[in-house]
Formats: sequence, structure tokens, C-alpha cells
Amino acid sequence: MTELTFKIVGPALDKMDWDSLQSHLANVGYNEEIHNKILGWLRRARSLIQTRPNKMSLKRDDFLTNFEAYAKTELGNDAATEVTNLRHDVGFIEFGYSQILEDRQNSPFGELSATERVAAIISAACRSVIDLNSLRDEHVERTGAVSTSPVLENELGQRIDLDGVNAAMVESTGMTLLIEAYGENWFNQSGKLILPEFDLNSDEQVQVIEIGLLNAMVWRRWKRAEELHRFLDGDLVPFHDEQILSSLPPNVTKIMAFDQNDATIELLDEIANDRVKHGMTQNFFEMKQQTNIARLSTGLSKPIGIGKGKFVSEAESHAAVALSSTMSAPIIDDLDEYAGLRLIEWLRGYAVLQQFAIDQFEASAVDGLMPSIQKRDLIELLSSFGLIKDKAEAFLERTSFGKSSRDLFDHPLIETGSGSILVFGPALLHGNLTGMLLSTLSNLKEDLQKKGHAFEAHIIDYLNGLEGVTAETRKVKRDGEEYDYDVLALWDDYIFHFECKTHGLSGGTPQRIFRFHQEARKDAKQTRRLADALVKHPDILEVVFGKAAEGKKVISCVLNALPYAVPGGIDGIPFYDASALGRFFEDRYLHIKTWHRGAQVDVMHRVGITDLWLAEKPSPERLVDEINDPVQVKIDLAHKDAEPLGLILGDETAAFIAEFVSKPMTDQSMADVFGVDVNSIREQQAEVTLAYQELRRLHLESED
Repeated sequence: MTELTFKIVGPALDKMDWDSLQSHLANVGYNEEIHNKILGWLRRARSLIQTRPNKMSLKRDDFLTNFEAYAKTELGNDAATEVTNLRHDVGFIEFGYSQILEDRQNSPFGELSATERVAAIISAACRSVIDLNSLRDEHVERTGAVSTSPVLENELGQRIDLDGVNAAMVESTGMTLLIEAYGENWFNQSGKLILPEFDLNSDEQVQVIEIGLLNAMVWRRWKRAEELHRFLDGDLVPFHDEQILSSLPPNVTKIMAFDQNDATIELLDEIANDRVKHGMTQNFFEMKQQTNIARLSTGLSKPIGIGKGKFVSEAESHAAVALSSTMSAPIIDDLDEYAGLRLIEWLRGYAVLQQFAIDQFEASAVDGLMPSIQKRDLIELLSSFGLIKDKAEAFLERTSFGKSSRDLFDHPLIETGSGSILVFGPALLHGNLTGMLLSTLSNLKEDLQKKGHAFEAHIIDYLNGLEGVTAETRKVKRDGEEYDYDVLALWDDYIFHFECKTHGLSGGTPQRIFRFHQEARKDAKQTRRLADALVKHPDILEVVFGKAAEGKKVISCVLNALPYAVPGGIDGIPFYDASALGRFFEDRYLHIKTWHRGAQVDVMHRVGITDLWLAEKPSPERLVDEINDPVQVKIDLAHKDAEPLGLILGDETAAFIAEFVSKPMTDQSMADVFGVDVNSIREQQAEVTLAYQELRRLHLESED
């Protein structure tokens, strides 16, 4: 008998080749464990769901029929029923796609040609940027405060998530491009979208465009829901919320729900991605206040190479610092290549695109939000800023929109039939360069684990710089087995054992969420093995720390370079991150921060809201508490809700999906998390705000 291998099963599932799979199973043997593995792989196979009827749909149907019969013969009715249930799920999912397409075609939006529909959505996205920028500027002008949160308040007191609105527009545009490209076969042989020539100056009625945007949004949410269902092992079940059901049209009689049996995986993943985004925003404000990054930024007015202290923009300078911190070493010194480019080259490419988009927008307003540039000219531009021709071509290839693109944030370039390239400004103007880069590398399946040793060395150096802490790395052999400990740190009555990981985050894509969680479970298993060895072979710690190791309590933990932490851990192993670890030692208090924008400098005001140490200095006991229940995750959990979202599919069917929504992070909500009096916070903020506004008024008067 041979072993079951995905190297054979995977291609068979991609091609829906039953004969190939059956031949392999004949050599492997068949039991319940193998059946469940095949079923899981099949649920996640890229060929399982076809958004439009085609030849692969027919092959898939035949495959499921054969698999169902095989499972019944080998294992009985229960196994066959599992395949039958999967077939029903596939049918319902594809019914949803067909209804969304049918609604699109039967609407006024569907009466437009494919290129007219694309032009209308792109025009709407560009106009939305103008509106959002106006809201942002009005907020700053009215309040004098710069919010590190993307949620602003207008004059009517309505809260508007500017980044969220822009993201929805960008994602709807990307989804529209994909829907039309699949329908019109706009892809080349390599899967890149080649957009036909069209008139961007769409004068379609707002109502028609809104129909198109809504349809694209429904498609996007349906796609995410069914992928979460398949990749995170959810169930498709009848929906039973009577209050919501009573609000549906009477003709809607078939009502189903995607039930994520355990939504914790998705929730903690979303929190990790949010922490990256919000942390980058906050750090950017702090860098602007404390450093001279504005003077280091040259723009695109004159060519510069790649080197220390050479930056196209403030955003590039900030991203270089953020990535260097994440990699635990300056990225300018990192010579490793990821999908053909060094990290510093990836960053320079995105920075040039972003600055090009900003320059075009400032010169031409809405007309500059979708600039066209010849491919050779864009290659020349990138080359003049440090990317040699081969690297510039590789960068364009990997950032051009196509079948495998997650969205227009990561792939903001759209190739056209004439050979020119459209630069999608709405995705670039306020885009997070670090997020774009990390998401792109994740999409390309480029793991940052090669930077693991640098991260380990950084953590050891950091811990050894703390008062009373001694940290080492150690590789030992016991009973013929090797045990490689990344970090062992002695602190008072504790020994902390950290296994350091530099996995990239998922970016929120279901496939990547699944892959990331699988890696996390492997990390937990590895850490458990090492932790058990410390119990079985206590002399390991004596070799490292001598007699000082006697009687110490050992805390084993996975430590992530990026901000992924899990309250309570995974499979019994705590998960913590370097950002939270550094924050614990850096400052006794956690603060609410308010920014005030001045003519020459931005001013930050901090109000302490909780005491992390509960003493004059940090202690290992409090670190253990934080590892098991990180305050950063506690805050985000308190500001997340799962809300049912209903999608009407055709005349008689509705489906409900649960979406996590972020609640506004206010003084009151933060006070509630930590059980403090909100009035004391507001009094301190009001005093500083009034004083700052008076200084600002006096400054403006002195300039008149």
C-alpha cells in the first residue's frame, strides 16, 4: 500500500479527474480517515465551484456522482450522504451566482455594454474619492483633530468610515472588472485582464450606477461567504430568526444561512489584520511628529536610487521603518528576493505608483484618478527610481490586475488592449504601502519565514536589554531527538520559552485565513513538542541557566512577528506577538490618543486609561496575564459584532451570512472595556483641545 498524497489528489481534484483519483485510492486503500481528507480537499478545490455553467461543471457533476457511489460501496450510506450534502451545497452556491448574474442582466445596468458598465463603476469610484477627501478635509478644518481612526463624524453627527467606504468602492470596482472579464473573455493566456478601450467620462445616471455597485457588492459578499463556508468547514442550514424572517417579502420561501460553526478563526484573523492597519496609521502620525521624514522625501521630481535615507515619499519612509521592524532588520540590508524582487524593491515600486497617482490627482483632480501611461514609460519611471529594467518588468507583471488578484489595492494596474496601463488612483491615494506589500507576497505564497533567524536574534537582544532578564537560543539532543529552542528567557521565578514565527497575515481572504490557521496549528504542535521535552528532560534548562533554572515555572508560547495573538491560545499553546510584547515593557499605561494638526507640526495628546503593570515596574506574572489575554485583542473584541446580512437571490430565495462589523472606538467604549469613568477622560481632552484651538487661532491671526 502507498500513502495518500496531495501531490496526486490535488491535480486530480483541480481537473475533476475521477479515474486518476480512483486509481490512487486503489493503491492507498480507503477508510474513514482518508474519506474525510478527500472530502476536505474537495470542499476547498478551486474547480468545485463554477460561477457560470461550463464544461468543468459537467465534469464536476460526474466526479461527484462517481465519488458518491464509491463512498457508499467502500464505507456505507453515511459516507455517501456526506458527498450528497456537498453536492447540495454546490448547487445552492452556484444557484446564488446565477441569480446575481441574472439580476444584473435584467436591470438597467445590464442594458449597458460590458465596457460601459466598467466605465460607469470606475467613474463612480473616482467621484467617491473626491467626496471622501472633502469629508476628511472638512473634519480636520472643523475640529482641528486628526483621527488615527478612519471613522469620522460629519456635521449631522453621523459616523462615516472613510476607509471602509473607499475599500467598498475599490472592491466593487475590482469585482465588476472580474465579472465582466469572465463574461467577455478579457483575459490573456497568463490570466491578466486586458481591458478594451472605453470612454471613462461616464454620464450614466446615478441610479443605474448604484444598481451596478449593489450587484457587485452582492457578488463580492456571496463569494466571500461561500469560500468561508468551504474553507472553514461551515454548514448550510435553514435560517430561523423570526424577527428578520417577518421582514422578508412573502414570496421568499426558501431561506438558508451560512453557519460558521466556529467563527473565532475568522474573527481573530480580522483583528490581526485590523491591528496591522491601525498600527501603521498610528505609527505614521508619530513618525511625522517625531522625525524629519517630510524632508527626506523627494517626490518624483528628480530620479533617486535605492539606498539608506532615500525615499520617494513620507509613506515610503514610514513603510521602510515598519517593515524593518517586522523583519527585525533593516530591509535595505536584506538581499533575499521574494517573487523576484527584494523587499526594498517591492516597496519602492508601490511608492512610485502611489506618488504618481497622487501627482496626477493633484494636477487634474477627478480626471487624474485613472491616468493612462504607456508600459515602456512606466518601466522607465520605475527604472529611474532604482528598479532595473528586469525588476521593473517583474514588478508590473506582479501588480497588474488579473484572475488571481485579490483586489485593486494589491494589483492597481490595469492593462489595456492598446498596450497602455491604467493606474487605479482610488486604491493608491490613501493606500497602506506596508499592507499592500505584505498582502501581495501572501497572495504569491511568498513566506517571510526566511527572516525567522533575524527575528529570533532581535527578540533575544531585546530581552537581554531588559532589567533582570537573561535570554538565549539553544539546540540540544536527547534520546536521539533534536530540540531547537528559539528563545529561552529567565526572569525572576519564570522561564519564558518563545517559538518565533514570521508568517505573513491573510489579508482577510478565506483561502489565506485557512492556510494561516493551518500553519498556526503546526506551530502549536511544534511548540508543544518542545515544551514537553523541557518536562521530560529538565536538565536542558540547567544546561542553559545552571542552578538558576531550579524550581522555575516554564511558560511556552508562540511569538509572532506580525500582530497575531490568541486569547487562550491554540491547542493549549498561547499565541502572542512582538508588538504586544514590546508595548508591555515600553509603557506602564495604555493611552487614548488625540491628534491636533498644526501649520508646522502635528501635536499628540495622551490620556492614560489602564495600568498594564499594576506596579512601578513590569513583572513576569503580569506578562503571563498579558500573554494569555492580550489587551490589544481585548479592545478589538469589544468593538466587533457579528451581524446577519441577508441577500435576496431571485424571486423566492434568500441567504443570510454573518459579517463582522467594527463598532466605533469612542471614549465611552474604551472606558467600558476597562471599567473607568469616561468623564475624567473627556475633561482632560477638552482642556487640551481648547488650549490647542486657542494657540491655533493666535497663530493664524499672526500670519494675517
